[in-house]
Amino acid sequence: MLKDIERRQTTMNAMSQKTGVNWSKAVEADPSLAKHYRGALIRCTQCAHASSCRTWMDGLETANEAPGYCKNKDLLLRVKTA
Repeated sequence: MLKDIERRQTTMNAMSQKTGVNWSKAVEADPSLAKHYRGALIRCTQCAHASSCRTWMDGLETANEAPGYCKNKDLLLRVKTA
């Protein structure tokens, strides 16, 4: 289970980078976002699209937003524009 969480955290961090979200800076600016980061990680571990997600990210250097199936798409957009 811990390995899956670590793998998903890596995936979520990669998705964040691809979409222009820097969680470290965001949480530094607004510490309340730390709980949103934890929630995003939990949602990512519950996602059934891990393989599709990795394939999608492999094909892009950057993206304006996460794919439609991403459970964190709306949160990433909010954090990116904050």
